Parts: sequence; structure tokens; C-alpha cells
Amino acid sequence: MNERFLYVLTATTGTEEKAPVDLWRVATSEPSVPSPVVRIADGADCVLLDSERRRAIVAYPAIAPTNFAVIDASSPATVRKVQIPYEPKELLPEGVYLLDIPMKGEFIGLPLGRLWREPRLPYRRLTTVPLDQAGGAPAEMAMEALRFIRLGGAVGGALPQKVLQVGGDPLSILLADPKGWSLGLPRPPFVRPNSTNQVMRLVARIEAITVVSGIPGELYILPAGKQDWQHVLLPFRSNRVRIFGPWIAAIGEYPGWIQSSGPSGTVVVGKDDQSRIAALRKGSPGEEKRRSERIGQRTTVDDLYNGMSAIFPGELVVINTVSGRQMRISTGQGDSEILLVTEDTVFYRVNDEIYAAAILEGALGNPIKLAVGGGLYQAHWAFLGN
Repeated sequence: MNERFLYVLTATTGTEEKAPVDLWRVATSEPSVPSPVVRIADGADCVLLDSERRRAIVAYPAIAPTNFAVIDASSPATVRKVQIPYEPKELLPEGVYLLDIPMKGEFIGLPLGRLWREPRLPYRRLTTVPLDQAGGAPAEMAMEALRFIRLGGAVGGALPQKVLQVGGDPLSILLADPKGWSLGLPRPPFVRPNSTNQVMRLVARIEAITVVSGIPGELYILPAGKQDWQHVLLPFRSNRVRIFGPWIAAIGEYPGWIQSSGPSGTVVVGKDDQSRIAALRKGSPGEEKRRSERIGQRTTVDDLYNGMSAIFPGELVVINTVSGRQMRISTGQGDSEILLVTEDTVFYRVNDEIYAAAILEGALGNPIKLAVGGGLYQAHWAFLGN
């Protein structure tokens, strides 16, 4: 590991609370006190992480973002800002998307529209702004540009997540049109054309790999330039999966209800899981700690978890998509997630503590606590730098 510091971004996105968005620096060689680097905003709609280009984009304010702060690992303290101006009373974005367009670079794209009152204005164009062109002005693109979407996956912390559905053959993003917008990829052969899993979720998409899922805990993986999908079973149910190069990271969960039998289309929990869920019915472990962790003026981390329909027992897994190797981490705390995976280290968070574990020949090494406190309970994104 050549980089001396782990930079972590703390934010609670998608809420009305104007929780600060801060960048912190943590030493990777020994335990240290987290050092604040820069405050980026007060409240955010979402954070987009590009692990391949080692940059993060913070979209703010919440609900109707017009500003996009760009943080590059090469100079983390220097935050660039680009804008897409619009009038929120007239238009709202369906989502915020990172597009990596060949020969042009990266763009932020917003499908702007108005569906809540007449005259209706559906989402038919993308309003975009370049991230790497000085003084680049907003411009419209066809929705077909969604073909070049980049998606890092879903973070932990019980944050709200944007779900992008895909379906058809070739796979298409089902957004603003029932036929969707093609990704130029074949449908996984494991999915039958008339099965209930024909509509799937786009989990992650970077230059090297695409990941989709039909059932929580089942992943379909397609490396770049290949036509054959891999079918990967996670060791547990998970709706929160991320990708870091060839590594997949997932957070284990149980459904927050028990149903031994039910009609088609409902989630049925097997007998083996019912006793575990019953033991966790009071919520994800670690609620006392989460109640002490404030977000803004009125909310705590535990409030976010109480609003979830899932229980998080504190089980994590990292999977190498090349070798198929799986390594599990058991923390016993519901608010746990993997922040970053490199070729030799896994960085993960447990409440307000950040750990590093070396990737050894057959397993993970003993974890080292790198930092604690400083608002790190809101850390969900990380990259290495100097």
C-alpha cells in the first residue's frame, strides 16, 4: 500500500436533515485521530463514487440537487464544483447519474421532468454537465446515453437507495419508457424470458464489470468484453452490494418479518432463519450506540434503522469475481459496512470505528483499528491518497 492516508466522506443523504458533508483523513499505517480536510456541503441528495477513477461526486442540496462537488484522490482538499441550474418548482430530476462516455469523459446526467401537475413533462432527455472540461456548460443528451452509466452500488448505514430496474434482451434500463434504454448487454441465460425475475436490479456497473440481481443474495456478473455471465450466490440475503474493481462487497440482512408460508409473490422465511429473526426482532444489534449518534437536529442513526424493513445482524462478505474467493467479516453490530477493497486490504466501518484487514493467502488478517469518532458513523465512501 503506497498511499499514506484513507480519505473518508461522511454524509447522510436523501433526508431533510441538513447533515454536514465532510471529508476526513485517516492514516493507514497506524491508529490515529481522524483529521478534518474540508466541509463540502450542508446536506446532500446523493454521493456517486467512481472507484476506477478514484473520485467522488456529491450532489446537493437534497431532493433538488443543482450543485455537484467533485473530489479527486490526486488532490482531495481541492473541491471543484459544477452546476446544472433549473427551477425546482417547475422541474425535478428522476435521479442523478454518472455517465462515462467514450472519447468525451465523465458527465453528470439528470433526467428532468414534471409529472406532478399539468402540463405533464415526462423524462425524455438528459441534462448533462462535463466533469473534466473547465467551464463546461450544461447541455442536453439523448436518453440513450444511459448506456454509459457508472454505478458503484448501494452503501450501508440504512441510507435510502436508488434502485434502477433492468429487463429485456438486450438488457435495458427501465426508466421513463416501458421498452427502456439499452445497455448493449445480453440478458443472463439463467433468467427465463417469462420468469418473475425477468425484471432485475442493476446493482453496479463500472468499466471492468456489470452486476445485476433478480433475488436478494443472487448476483449475475459480466466482465467487460465477455458474453458469458457468472452466477454468484452470496452467503446471505443482501440488497446492499458494492463493487471495487474485481471485488464485490455485500452487507447481510434478514427480512424484518416472519412468514412460514404465503401466496405467490410474498417473501417466505424458512424455518432455519425464523429463530434467528425472532432473536433479532427488537432490531439490528447495536441500537444503544446508534441512539447516541446524531444526524442534524432531530434524527439519530437508530432512527434510520428503525425505518428499515430489514434487520442487519453485522455480517459482511467480500468476493473476488476472478478467483471466486469469499471472505466473511462478523462484527455483531448492525451498522457495519465495507468502505473500500484494494488488492491487499479491506477497509470497513463498525459504527464510528474504521478498521483495516490485510488480504492474506487464504483469509483476512487480524483487523487493525485505524480511527474512531469524529462523525465517522456517517462514513460510507472512501478512497486512498497522499
